[in-house]
Amino acid sequence: AIQEFKIQTNSFSSALGRSGGAAINAVIKSGGNEYHGNLFEFLRNSSFDGRDYFEDPTLKKASFQQNQFGGTLGGPIVRNKLFWFGDYQGTLVRNPLTSVSSVPDAAQRAGDFSGPGNKPIYDPGAYDPVSNTRAPFAGNIIPENRFSTVTRNVLNLYPLPNQPGLLKNNYVASPAERNRVDQGDFRGDYNLSDTNQLFFRWSMSGRTDVRPAPLPGIASGGGSSTGYAFEDTMGAAFGATHTFTPAVVDQFRL
Repeated sequence: AIQEFKIQTNSFSSALGRSGGAAINAVIKSGGNEYHGNLFEFLRNSSFDGRDYFEDPTLKKASFQQNQFGGTLGGPIVRNKLFWFGDYQGTLVRNPLTSVSSVPDAAQRAGDFSGPGNKPIYDPGAYDPVSNTRAPFAGNIIPENRFSTVTRNVLNLYPLPNQPGLLKNNYVASPAERNRVDQGDFRGDYNLSDTNQLFFRWSMSGRTDVRPAPLPGIASGGGSSTGYAFEDTMGAAFGATHTFTPAVVDQFRL
């Protein structure tokens, strides 16, 4: 869709003002008296990639898929007078995000913390205000009758470990991040006369990124980096060119 572009890194004209880096001007293609267009597709998937370093080597390699596709088309509305041009590009990425979490094992879910590596579990009902001490549960096991309904419901939200390990890093998941970007432009050109030309351009870019949490369901375990992200941008431009003489040309841009 790009006809030409110009990069200016210093000595900016007053039309551009100041810039901390570079000023980039891009010109979108125009339609002509004949129809021209193209289609394209770019594919990349996990068949061509290596396994992620943190993936479980005993499980099937996580799936990765990337597709970039689109096309352009332009032509006349009124020959020699009115033309149009449009382009579109879609990008779809399904990217596995391997995460390592810590979840309670079957014994801990039943209140049994007697295994190695567990710290003492104190009984909140056995507090002595005189000595300011608490007594641990016998055998470091929470009796089943001390479990509330809320506790059981919360425990059921968490998956069982799928990795060896007593306390930490015992659950690995590779859910897929789904990232989609839709971009496009439309341009119209109108030759009023040999000395007056008009153009209009409308551009858009929209992105939806769904980053899964490290744990399934509402257990989540994620933070600000997980969830939905949306980015939508639109822009428009209008231009008029008038030729007074072969040496004097006026351009108006909005």
